[in-house]
Amino acid sequence: TEAPLRCAKPAGSAQCSPAPTADAEAMEGGVARLRVDLGLPRDAPTAFRWQVLADADPATADADQGDHGGASGEGSIRAGETRAEIEVPILDDDAIEPAREWFVVAIEPAGDDPPAAGRTRARVAVQEGVCDRTAAVSTALSRGASCATPTPATLAAVRSLALAGGGVAALRQRDLLGLSGLTSLNLRRNALQQLPDGLLTATPRLQALLLGGNRLTSLPAHTLAGLAALRELELSNNALAALAPGLFEGLSALRWLRLDGNLLAELPDGLFAGVRNLRSLRLDRNPGAPFTLRVGVQRTDAEPWAPGPATVRATVPSGAPFAIETQLSAHGGLLREAEAAAGASTASAMVPAGGTASMALTAAGIGTVRIEAAMPALPATICDGLPCWRGLELAAGGPLLLFSRPPMAGAIPTPEPLQGDALRLPLASLALEGDAGGLRWTVASSDESVATARLDGDQLVVAPAYAAEGVARIEAAATDAHGRSVAIAFDVQVEFYWPPAFWRKALRALAPGPR
Repeated sequence: TEAPLRCAKPAGSAQCSPAPTADAEAMEGGVARLRVDLGLPRDAPTAFRWQVLADADPATADADQGDHGGASGEGSIRAGETRAEIEVPILDDDAIEPAREWFVVAIEPAGDDPPAAGRTRARVAVQEGVCDRTAAVSTALSRGASCATPTPATLAAVRSLALAGGGVAALRQRDLLGLSGLTSLNLRRNALQQLPDGLLTATPRLQALLLGGNRLTSLPAHTLAGLAALRELELSNNALAALAPGLFEGLSALRWLRLDGNLLAELPDGLFAGVRNLRSLRLDRNPGAPFTLRVGVQRTDAEPWAPGPATVRATVPSGAPFAIETQLSAHGGLLREAEAAAGASTASAMVPAGGTASMALTAAGIGTVRIEAAMPALPATICDGLPCWRGLELAAGGPLLLFSRPPMAGAIPTPEPLQGDALRLPLASLALEGDAGGLRWTVASSDESVATARLDGDQLVVAPAYAAEGVARIEAAATDAHGRSVAIAFDVQVEFYWPPAFWRKALRALAPGPR
């Protein structure tokens, strides 16, 4: 059967070109029938051979061995006749493939017959339809007709696919194949525990993805890759216990994001990086709610204690879902914007929506300079009578101390094995020269059944436990007047030891006379 000639316009083209036509069509499991015409009858039979070849047209999908099995055969046209028929069986596989695939059948003379003068090739279309897709998807795309009805053109024209409340427990990777024009996908209230890899790669124009009320436990970082047009994402009322860093990367058009009613305890760094147009975010009804977006200060040109001037920025490690403005204060120094000549003790810093750091500021001063971020405020926007940013709060991080290094540990001691007497180490030996004064120390032992650690004035005392043998790790931490801490650790080995009191008691027990 020959398909009618149709006019198709490629995307972005004003030119009209013929759409592919088929000499024969068949469904999976059916038979494609082709007619061979000789033109003029002959006095003797005309033998020919035929075989299946790949379709060379880059504009159409190619059928493969799973569709035709590489079929071939022979035939003949009887003397005095001009026609014969070729039958090509179409295999029924379980793979989800394009709605229509193509292959070529070629004929050639057999034996001593002369070469054919007319057409020697014909195109065959396999009508895949949507029959092999998940049942709910096939039904929705067929719209009440046969699952063989959809064609590539009708699939590309689909804009909305709704499977809400359909009890769908799983989807297949290629269920959405051919839906290049899909803008809305509604999968609410099903039983989905995961989305197959690559499910959404066929829907680059998707604007709304509704997955609320399923049983999703995780979403790999690449799940939403390529969805640059996505504006609405609903993931509420699932079982998500963690979110992958970079999950929302590239969703620059995203405006509404719902994550309420999950099992989230924390948000990873960089989660909102790249999300520049968010208007509403719900994180309530999670164990970690309200989640804190902490606005801190970081030096980006060198270590905090390096000589100045210093380049500093306000930072939001998780990324800013909306623009966050804070005031930075410099105690003991001055701040200024990079292009400004004068300095002041305060400056405004803005972390843009989708960013993790503000524009650079320059800090200068003599001696230690303390930089702090003021407490920012959530936007006051109201959505449907409620705040747009539910389950979220802002907080200021700790101060940044510039131009004064923290206490640094000196050489870690290598004590001799403990035998009897306790090991005594001066605390000053554990810090660099000039850092020992004014430090607050804490000490601990990893195994007090082997050795104990305590402070005795300006010394660290490590003592073996009674009848002990083994290795214990000793940890010592020093905190300076600014609240900065540094810790060191070293191992001590305790050899088997009986204290003198034990031997005195043992000798008395062996002595004659009253006990």
